[in-house]
Amino acid sequence: MTTTDPQYSIHFERLGYKARDLVYEEPGRRAVIPLDMSGVPQFDWVGSSQALESWAVPPGELIPETERNAILMRINAWSAEQGLRIDIGPGLAADYFDRFVQQGYTWHTEPDGSRTLRSPDRRSWLRRALDRLRGRGG
Repeated sequence: MTTTDPQYSIHFERLGYKARDLVYEEPGRRAVIPLDMSGVPQFDWVGSSQALESWAVPPGELIPETERNAILMRINAWSAEQGLRIDIGPGLAADYFDRFVQQGYTWHTEPDGSRTLRSPDRRSWLRRALDRLRGRGG
């Protein structure tokens, strides 16, 4: 499932059963949009448009808004040709999870492609709850 346009290409890179990277490439440039399997019937895959704020290659180079809009239009056309329903929208969840990452939580991708945040406190959730009930912190 790759485009054949010589100006750009779009394809999936599989991370697991429930996760894919949508890769958009132009000569010398690469953008990667992490997608998760949708939990709603309207879409097959969902991702955040925040991933299109800067190029993955060259790293950190900003993508101007007009170019970002052109990329999104190409992705929409490609997904329609593929029969895929992809929603790439504002990353509200990313803002929510960023505060946990700032507190030391880390993202982990499981073998099935699902992503989880892991606590910097390595005690199990049950141990933390019991310690809290006993007044031992946490």
